[in-house]
Amino acid sequence: MPKKTAMVKDFIAGLTAYGKAFRDISKYNLWKYVLVPGVISLLLGIAIFSGAWAVSDNIGGWLVSFYPFERGSVWIGKVANVFGGLLVGVTGLLLFKYIVMIIASPFMSFLSESIEKKKYGSEAPSPNLQMIISDFVRGLR
Repeated sequence: MPKKTAMVKDFIAGLTAYGKAFRDISKYNLWKYVLVPGVISLLLGIAIFSGAWAVSDNIGGWLVSFYPFERGSVWIGKVANVFGGLLVGVTGLLLFKYIVMIIASPFMSFLSESIEKKKYGSEAPSPNLQMIISDFVRGLR
């Protein structure tokens, strides 16, 4: 039974961490570092949904081409279109996190350095093109 209690405590601690993060971001006025990754995530999500919607017919048509009978082909076509959209959507969602982390890692690095500087007083180097490229490459690994 103690394991469940620890799990609930950890879950609650994880939820409250979001509030603390938003408080620090507001306190130190760092929304510019959060806004860009947020917009990137939103645009990528829209692109995945649109891609799944657009490609589902093509994948559905390809799947129907394997169905040799005339009877039931309309119903099979509708099911294949839904399945094609789900296939593209699930694949997109599986890749979503990794793509966002690769693109947003330079911004998150600046956010972390800015919070450390303002909260603890440690000096962070000013961002330059070499740092951005380095953070981007690190995100690819």
